[in-house]
Amino acid sequence: MALLINLFRDIIRRIEDELLLFSAATLLLVIFFNEYRYWIFALYLIAVIGFVIYKIFEQKRPDNKYIERFEQLLTTSSWRREIIDATEIFICETDNNYQVEIGNSTSSFTEPWTQVYSASHNSTRASVYLRVNANRIREMTFVYCDSARIFVPLPKTRTENGNRIFYWSRNSLDYKLGKVVGDFYIYESMEGIARMSNIRIEG
Repeated sequence: MALLINLFRDIIRRIEDELLLFSAATLLLVIFFNEYRYWIFALYLIAVIGFVIYKIFEQKRPDNKYIERFEQLLTTSSWRREIIDATEIFICETDNNYQVEIGNSTSSFTEPWTQVYSASHNSTRASVYLRVNANRIREMTFVYCDSARIFVPLPKTRTENGNRIFYWSRNSLDYKLGKVVGDFYIYESMEGIARMSNIRIEG
C-alpha cells in the first residue's frame, strides 16, 4: 500500500505543473469561445483522464526510466556501503538518489545449489529493494548461504531433459545488482559462486 501511495504522489508531482498550464489554456478558450464551453469542458475532462492514465502506465512499465537508469549505474558507477538506522544501504556515488536497501531475512531456504557449502542447512531468503528518492521502486529476492557468508540473487530455473537447471542471465538486473551488493566469501565473485554451486551464467 505504501508503494502505491508513493507512486501516486510521484505521478501528481510530475503532472501538476503540466495540468496547471493545460487548465489555464482551457480557461482562456472558455472566455473567448463561451458558446462552446460545454464542448471545451468535455474535451478537457477527457484529456485530463487520458493524461493521468498515461502517466500511471508510464510509471508502472517494467522498463521505465528509473530501472533503466539503475541498470546503467550498477555497471558504470561506484557504490558505497553505509549502515543507516540499522539498515544496510548501498548509495550510488554518481547519483545519491539511487540506493539499494538490504532487507531482513524472511524465511529459511534450501535448494540443491545452496547445499554444497559447509553450513548447507543455514540458508535464508531476503528482500533487496531498489530505491529512488527514498521510494522503493522494485523488490528483488536474494539468498544468504553458508551462515550468511555468501549473499547472491536467487537464480532462475528451468528444466532440461528432466533435469532442473539453475542459471543467472549476465545482462539481467539481478545479476548486475549481485555484483555490486553480493558477498562471495572465498569464492570472490558471482562467477566463483556459480562454479561452486553449479549455476550457469548465460548471455
